[in-house]
Amino acid sequence: MAIRALTFDIIGTVFDYMGTFSKDVATLNRRYGLNLDPAAFARGAHDGYASGVQAVRRSGHWKPPDEILRGSITALLSVDRTPTPEEVDDFLAIWHRLEPWPDVAPAFEALHEHLTLVILSNVSVAMQSALTANSRLPFDRFLSSEGVKAYKPSPAMYRQAIDVLALQPEEIMMVAAHNYDLDAAKEHGFKTAYVDSPGEGGAPGPAYDMNAANFTELAEKLASQ
Repeated sequence: MAIRALTFDIIGTVFDYMGTFSKDVATLNRRYGLNLDPAAFARGAHDGYASGVQAVRRSGHWKPPDEILRGSITALLSVDRTPTPEEVDDFLAIWHRLEPWPDVAPAFEALHEHLTLVILSNVSVAMQSALTANSRLPFDRFLSSEGVKAYKPSPAMYRQAIDVLALQPEEIMMVAAHNYDLDAAKEHGFKTAYVDSPGEGGAPGPAYDMNAANFTELAEKLASQ
């Protein structure tokens, strides 16, 4: 059965949060007279968000993704001082303007000629919309943990994609740089494509239908099918 839609993890896979945070934190340091280490703040913002998601999964008590993100940013800014609400808002806004990896835009143009492109991410629809508007990537649908009040790799997230897209699981290919996401999608019958992403800690493997070093290679492999 032919693939008709691609569902994408976006944080780390499509968007370079480390590069964007590192650059923008340096700018906000100057604005607020701070001396934050940009790379350390970038990693802390991501790790704090990931830890918050895991805490929700362990507890079983839902907390929206934007609330987790704000809590992570606030904690980082509160290590030795009390940040103003304006500071928290400005640092939090970095999440909404993450830049895609350099090869993403041309690859997505090619992919979008024949396939439906869908975000399947734990982050909110508001954040997905802002990232899409900022990057101008041609995503057709936004699917978030908000829709099912559960975070990946919860089965509810992958069932949401199947139900909303009204496709058979094998007509959907999950694209991610994270093995846990691909492994969970595969359990629900999705096709899977691993795309390498610097610093994300994922690895290609024979269990996946495709393995690509970047999005250019992924687009070429899908075009040749």
